[in-house]
Amino acid sequence: MPETISPHNTDAERALLGAALVNPACIPSTALIVQVQDFFIVRHRWIWEALLAMLRISSAIDLVTTCEQPKALPVDLPNWTIDD
Repeated sequence: MPETISPHNTDAERALLGAALVNPACIPSTALIVQVQDFFIVRHRWIWEALLAMLRISSAIDLVTTCEQPKALPVDLPNWTIDD
């Protein structure tokens, strides 16, 4: 029997993460609806978790700080970069 893939939209995931990086003020309200496990692409889950962790400590959120976040905090995220 062939493996079934859950419905997903990679472009929508990328758009949400891009919007969060462009306008970090939208993250708290978005986080009320979008959970880490809602992302199909694992790398997107890691990025969303990084953004939420940065929000919890009131860190500045932009592309550079998001890429550096896993190195700076004791958060259980694998080694990753945005362009992986």
